[in-house]
Amino acid sequence: MKSQSGVISTASATLFDPQRQLHVYGFEGQLVLIDPEQ
Repeated sequence: MKSQSGVISTASATLFDPQRQLHVYGFEGQLVLIDPEQ
């Protein structure tokens, strides 16, 4: 894994954020934010 652990950690924290309800996926160091309300 690349040294993007800080970004991945943020993604994991946001993954189950009840205030945001956003699905965050870490792929190759890139973050894909998917808003289910859009």
